[in-house]
Amino acid sequence: MLWSNTYLIGTWAAFRDVVALPDGSVIVAGRMSSSEISGSLAVNAKINRVGELVWVKRNESDQIHSMIPSRDGNMILTRYIKDENRYYLQTMNSAGTVLSDLPGSILSANLV
Repeated sequence: MLWSNTYLIGTWAAFRDVVALPDGSVIVAGRMSSSEISGSLAVNAKINRVGELVWVKRNESDQIHSMIPSRDGNMILTRYIKDENRYYLQTMNSAGTVLSDLPGSILSANLV
């Protein structure tokens, strides 16, 4: 084991996807809840190679269903808009900055 850590991100948090970056850090994505919100929200975070939290995005309303590395070193996220029952793709860099939402990729949840 290289490291083990507990991160206080809301009342509870569960990470479903992990993307390893060339520098040894990882980007994680999942769901979180806290006493300030009703239900749960999407969360993503970067953890450096020694297990320290670099950044966290807690207030993401669109769910993150998957996250994969892209050829250019960024991440491609499949996001879901619950109120509209549809998916879309989003690109994000390792700093957590959204580079683009791909509206042409919107799919009906019935097709996925």
